Amino acid sequence: MYWVKTPWIIKKLLPRLVWNKPSKQKIVYLTFDDGPHPEVTIELLDILKTQQIKASFFCLGSNAEKHPKIIDRIRNNGHFIGNHGWKHLDGWKVSHKDYLANINRGGSSTNLKTFRPPYGRIPFSLLRRISRNYNVVMWDILSGDFDAKISPERCLNNVVSNVTPGSIIVFHDNEKSANTMLQVIPKLIEELSKQSYRFEILD
Repeated sequence: MYWVKTPWIIKKLLPRLVWNKPSKQKIVYLTFDDGPHPEVTIELLDILKTQQIKASFFCLGSNAEKHPKIIDRIRNNGHFIGNHGWKHLDGWKVSHKDYLANINRGGSSTNLKTFRPPYGRIPFSLLRRISRNYNVVMWDILSGDFDAKISPERCLNNVVSNVTPGSIIVFHDNEKSANTMLQVIPKLIEELSKQSYRFEILD
């Protein structure tokens, strides 16, 4: 069970978190979680380069350490790199000490203070402390590329039917999501470009 479009009440209850970037201009933010992956991320980067699109990558520190050349390519291609923790820990299922250590270690690997929590889960008692040290970026639209029960067409529609100016959109450059994500991204870029949207990186 997951929300494709983050409910407005959730955004209102958690204003410390960045859910979208309201804009009068037709701007969207493509983001990719969990990489870098030695095959998936490379193929994705090729697509983005061909389409001349910039995106934001929230990388796991453990993956970044294993694939420094891909991290360099992401950065050199003008994309944004954020912190997704060292490992993909569920903040509701681990100790506060382990969760904070995971964030800090991931941040030291990516050298950035912009953090996206795995699964979108942060212990509420830590939220103020984490947001003092990190810019916590969530999302407006969850594409569902990780969901084996939906087709690439439905994944595409999840985004297209919910996008608004300033939307932060989540995909995943991991093995589980690769088949759907790599089919959807070129079609999404084409469709949103037809609607006069432009793609920017988070800052």
